Amino acid sequence: MFLECIVYTVVLTGVFWLQQMLMTSLYHIANEPTAATLASETESSANAHLLLTMVGAGIYEELFFRLLLLPVAVWALLRIDLKDWFAYALGVILVSLIFAAAHSIGDEQDWFTFVFRFLVGAILGTIFLKRGFGVAVGAHSLYNISVALLY
Repeated sequence: MFLECIVYTVVLTGVFWLQQMLMTSLYHIANEPTAATLASETESSANAHLLLTMVGAGIYEELFFRLLLLPVAVWALLRIDLKDWFAYALGVILVSLIFAAAHSIGDEQDWFTFVFRFLVGAILGTIFLKRGFGVAVGAHSLYNISVALLY
């Protein structure tokens, strides 16, 4: 399961790198702050706090978005007699939109960043449906850590 989380983390990090390259080439943003700013703290207590924050965010976001919202959305969509596959797909889309919107609160961003966050939500939603809560949490937490440490 841990190795599977690592594979999904590589996929999510690849999507992040692609988004960063496209943002840089489209908007010529060279001095935008990124998660690397967080990782540049030198105190070990700050690094430990960052690590706990990244793991915690993976856990509580997966609890809220995938373990609570997604099943409720799918349940509601199934109640209106949508086909199973369509209810699950639409549920992932709706919850991913909410996920992207929640990550946009208080942030000044553009549509491209919103789409990126939506894609991450859709990937994590699909992981949750196909592989379960533990793998989704692991992938999300490892992704958060990799982005914080690499950028």
